[in-house]
Amino acid sequence: MTGSRSTLEDRLHAALEAEAAHVHLADDAGAGPIRTRVARVRRRRRAALAVGATLAVVAVAVAAPLLTGDGGGRMTTDNDPADAPETTAEPPTTPTTPSTAPPPAGESTAADDALWPDPTGTLFDEPEAAVRAFAQQVVGVDDPPLSDFRPDRPDRGEVDVLGRSEDGATRDVVASTVTVERLDGSHWFVVEATSADVVIDTPGRLESVSSPLPVSGRGHGYEGTIVASLRARSAPADRLAEAATIAGAGTELEPYTVELTFAGPGSGVGILVANDDPGAEGTVPSFSARAVRFGARAGGTGGDDSFDHQPLFPFASAAEAEAWRTGGGGSQPWHADAEATALAFTTGYLGFDELGLVTSRDIRAAEAWVGVGYTVPGGEPVTASVIHLLRFGSAPDAPWEVVGTRDTTLTLDTPRYGSTASSPLTVGGHITGVDENLRVQVRQLSSESPLGEFCCLPAGGEQSPWSAAVSYTGATDAALTVVVSTGGHLQGVEAFAITGLRR
Repeated sequence: MTGSRSTLEDRLHAALEAEAAHVHLADDAGAGPIRTRVARVRRRRRAALAVGATLAVVAVAVAAPLLTGDGGGRMTTDNDPADAPETTAEPPTTPTTPSTAPPPAGESTAADDALWPDPTGTLFDEPEAAVRAFAQQVVGVDDPPLSDFRPDRPDRGEVDVLGRSEDGATRDVVASTVTVERLDGSHWFVVEATSADVVIDTPGRLESVSSPLPVSGRGHGYEGTIVASLRARSAPADRLAEAATIAGAGTELEPYTVELTFAGPGSGVGILVANDDPGAEGTVPSFSARAVRFGARAGGTGGDDSFDHQPLFPFASAAEAEAWRTGGGGSQPWHADAEATALAFTTGYLGFDELGLVTSRDIRAAEAWVGVGYTVPGGEPVTASVIHLLRFGSAPDAPWEVVGTRDTTLTLDTPRYGSTASSPLTVGGHITGVDENLRVQVRQLSSESPLGEFCCLPAGGEQSPWSAAVSYTGATDAALTVVVSTGGHLQGVEAFAITGLRR
């Protein structure tokens, strides 16, 4: 194993040096314009596909009242992810607006990690029912006014909790957007709640917490009051801690910090809520909520009980990461750089050497999301995937570890993140695209070549399901990486998604 790891480090070093140099196309007067047009045609076809689906829905909605003679009813349409423009500029390190994106699809799939409800308690067959009960039992809103459920996949979507005036009338104001997922195949769970008026910055989702717990974010509201509270998911009616502070009273978000002191609830998931003061009885507060974790959870590998994600790259265990850190970081200093680690994972470990460009970054103290991709002729960057990284250890200079991807147009939903793998492995997800060609590989850190591969599956459509079976042999590591990729329009790999499994 030592020889294999050394060879892998050599490959990574070579990949990083290659990334530092600009890649120039051959002097072909026709290739650049042709590739650019192909890229544009591909994006237009994807957009046309989404528009066509929307027009079909509109046609049905218009035809039904005409056939029945009923002119009533209300129809809403939502922008599809395929219609959203790709980010081509690098965002600031500190986000200036709250993120409403759901947690990474490859990682937020276990009911044990849901914000609410406890999977051993009362469960819900409809997404609106889960949101209504959450707003009532956790946030304390009687008879919460809700929007219609907006799906972005068959098993995931959003419901808005709307505002309410003092006379009880529903207002056209969103107090919170609640993301729900069907995590166990049949029941709906609340994953996260976000508000444009009250934002939680720290702690991060599913971050391990203890007392006293510092909570920070940004907000504004009536008299600037922000209330933070902490609950145990198994007993959401019981507040473990609550404290108020002041943010902004004007129209702009202003920072807030507050500390929550609580008695040890043991292990499990906790619910952190931050809300403003609604200002009048019967109105609805603006609120955000996320799951945190009490105590330790044996979710990592290599004897690390505090790391609750699958460590995939570049370290196999907490001991390896700590040995690098205490050794001064002189060997492979790129471990201290989230962007370099994301690129090494993509070009070195996965072997996608065409994807040597950082297209976006959101780097925080202990968590990072780094977009990797390529450029089409003319300089337009294209994101192939967004890599999710965590500090492997509690030290501020702990190295970065790849734990997953944030998936949108190509997702890998099955098997569940962190589940136990066995061969043959049935994998699946959803894809938005035209004339796609899916390849699936199973990898482990100690091997240079894939343990198994399936190629290839024609796919395409609008959030269309895909499924394949891949066999593999020679698994010896505690963690396995499953990667699905597609390409063939401009280059071999143009998009990919991963998930982490246990052996």
